[in-house]
Amino acid sequence: MIVFINIILIFNLFLHICESTNNNNNPPIIIEQPQDILAELDKPMALHCRAEASSLDDLRVNWYKDGQLVTMDPNARIITEFMALHVINTMPQDAGAYYCVAENSYGRTQSRTAKVEFIRLDKEFLVSPTSTTASIGERIRLRCEPPHGSPNPIVYWTKNGKNLSLPLDHYDLILPSIHSTDFGSYRCIASNGLIRQSSIAYLTEFHRPKISIHPSTSRIDIERGKSIDFQCQIENTNNDDQYQIEWHYAHKNGKIIGRNNHIDIASVEYNHSGLYICLVIYNNGRRRHIFSEEIFLAVHERLIIDNEEKIFSQTNLNVYAGRSTIIDCQLPIKFNEKIFWSIINRTDISIENNHHRFEFIDKNQYRLKIRRIEEFDNDLLFECYYQSQKQISQGLIKLHVERIEPPPIIIYVPNNQTVPIGVEVNFPCQTKDNTKIQWWFISNGRLHKSIKIENNKKYKIETNHDLIIRNVDKNDVGIYKCLVTNINDDETIWMAHLNVEDPRSNAIFHRVVHTDLPQSPTQPLAIAINSNSIELAWNYPSIDIQGYLIEYFILNNDDKNLQWKRLYTTNKNSRQIINDLKISSTYQFLVRAKNSFGYGQPSLLSELIETRHEQKFNDDFIYLLDPINIQETSVTIQWKILQQNQYIDRYSISITSDKDINERIETIINKNNLTTYTITNLRPNTDYSIRIISLNSLTNIIGRPSNIILIRTLESIPSSSPTNVIVELTSMTSLSIRWNPPLESEQNGLIVAYKVNCLGSNESTSIRLSNISADAKGLHIKNLIENMQYCISIAARTRLGYGPYSQPICVTMNADFLKLNVKLNPFNFKRRFREAISQPWFLPLIIISSILFTCILSYACWLCFHRLIHQHRHGMKF
Repeated sequence: MIVFINIILIFNLFLHICESTNNNNNPPIIIEQPQDILAELDKPMALHCRAEASSLDDLRVNWYKDGQLVTMDPNARIITEFMALHVINTMPQDAGAYYCVAENSYGRTQSRTAKVEFIRLDKEFLVSPTSTTASIGERIRLRCEPPHGSPNPIVYWTKNGKNLSLPLDHYDLILPSIHSTDFGSYRCIASNGLIRQSSIAYLTEFHRPKISIHPSTSRIDIERGKSIDFQCQIENTNNDDQYQIEWHYAHKNGKIIGRNNHIDIASVEYNHSGLYICLVIYNNGRRRHIFSEEIFLAVHERLIIDNEEKIFSQTNLNVYAGRSTIIDCQLPIKFNEKIFWSIINRTDISIENNHHRFEFIDKNQYRLKIRRIEEFDNDLLFECYYQSQKQISQGLIKLHVERIEPPPIIIYVPNNQTVPIGVEVNFPCQTKDNTKIQWWFISNGRLHKSIKIENNKKYKIETNHDLIIRNVDKNDVGIYKCLVTNINDDETIWMAHLNVEDPRSNAIFHRVVHTDLPQSPTQPLAIAINSNSIELAWNYPSIDIQGYLIEYFILNNDDKNLQWKRLYTTNKNSRQIINDLKISSTYQFLVRAKNSFGYGQPSLLSELIETRHEQKFNDDFIYLLDPINIQETSVTIQWKILQQNQYIDRYSISITSDKDINERIETIINKNNLTTYTITNLRPNTDYSIRIISLNSLTNIIGRPSNIILIRTLESIPSSSPTNVIVELTSMTSLSIRWNPPLESEQNGLIVAYKVNCLGSNESTSIRLSNISADAKGLHIKNLIENMQYCISIAARTRLGYGPYSQPICVTMNADFLKLNVKLNPFNFKRRFREAISQPWFLPLIIISSILFTCILSYACWLCFHRLIHQHRHGMKF
């Protein structure tokens, strides 16, 4: 027993020696880390760093900014005091990445990097709204690009001095259809703590000119071989003679057949039949206004067959799949005659029994509307004739169906990049079709000027239209815009931002190559179609994505250029409802996936999808929109009733999370067509999935569940203090503290630091340590006052602040408390034992001890065995 006690004492003595040696020979420990600062210019600023070492005399603390040693300012503008860095009067060049380095004779320790930014907002807008004119019903975009600022400013608009609550496209204000109440003064406002106002843009009315075509009728019936002269006359009410006239055939984007106010056809033929449009184009310096008037020319001839006169006409009509069209019977109009129609070469299609597709739009049925052209309608031959004179009248119209070319589709799009100075950057902009591609550069330092990029020493545009920027520097920072135009003058625009940083800085570089981007999703399919919404579904083979981009365009705008509309999603759900579509309209869609590098290749273009003419379903369908407001313990959701039902009297909201075992259900009463609700009593920093169902208590009918939205509540301060706090005296003037983080369910976010209060009898004898690294689970406090009582408490911190302090533990720095601490605190031995295990000599010691123990045990067994043999032999002699 005495031998065993001696071994324990020797082992403890050995631990003390090792501990003393290790403590004295260790590099410094950072116990307070510098934190990110958002400061104001011309104001004082302080960065704090606190280090601990075996000897303060051997401790040196230096500060570094952007990798360079910070030297003291001769004017005392920058000073260090008690390891902290003080800037008395901040200047723009003080922004950057700071860290402290603590050194002694045994090594050096570097702190975390703290980012110092200033609240800054330039005075000049990159793009300011400009005054413009508009006519009633026009679509207007007022452009705005806010000044550069830190942090990035938010943007809103005012009209006649009052705030507007309209949704913005990027920063631009969209007025989809001008009303008389929309005219006024508009201003773009940028705010990030500072406020900047753009110049005022005035929106004034541009009065539609009176346009007339002579002969003054909407339709002219003319015999083949005769001449015709069309005159386009303009009565201008805007005191502006700066206009142009263009004649187009078939539709407004059709072939241009003249550029003056008249068209003269000397001998009319069947191929002259069709629609003639006079376009009046105003360029008044502010914007381009286009107005039109049209006239239809119907060509026929009178034939003598078997001594009987017959009226005959024929024409070919080019139509587009997915669009509606109107075909005109070109027999001369007789107001007392009704026209009958038939399809000659197809027996499976009947006009009389297909009212949902065919519709007469005039009383005498001279005009037949086909609601939607299908591709199998190609070469369809229509016949029209007078009801009472079928034998002596015949008009033939043959359809030629073409597919509408979509707006340009960019296969590889440019994505945002952050690169070091001096490298080569590649921005792709690749298409499959024969398109015209231009690159434009908008510099951060050149306000709203756009510079067209041409091949030179700096830039190279590859044959596949990729843009190469050589040897980039700070002057190349800005927006790069790829503008793609097809033969129909339809445009597609993609923009990407380039940021260039010093390679020695702590910036996170973000370069993009094709292999980093996500694959293309499968072709989107329509799984639910409504009058104003379409639900799409697609497959994607990977889960490593951050969201999708849905691009779509409408085919029904016969007189307008096609353009992509874009819907961004921030969830991984491969089903999406596209709302606010037009009734009885045809759309096409494609989908791109997004990961941390950017957007990948597009899916195949969907088939033509047409919204319904009217509601077809009786059950309710609810769509959950993006949340209005997300807080630490609450979220305000909003929804839209896609198919209205007056008998919805309740809603059931389902809320689930991984941290809760059971699904939470909240039932609310539908009052005043309720479409928003605030869910409370949620956990901070927790992922929730939410869906809503409509209920009818009278009929016990449960509606179809809505889509599911995923939200994460905001972080909050910890709701509890660190756990297992243990304080132990290591000498009469020092103590050690150890703790564990708060319970995971009560952290309410990522723990980023701790704060320790070691409070003496007054403030001068107290020590307060803040911003202790989250990786630290303990610390030593030295140079305390003997016989002084100290009370220790600890608080944990998330990004939003510190939580509650732990219950104070009070100790007195005297010999009695030190002895009591050694006797009663079992952690003293456990801690040293854990430290011993981590030492490099521990494993060899265990191996040698095991060998010695095995040898001793073997020797003891051998002695016992021989003793038994000896006793057995001794017993045999008796």
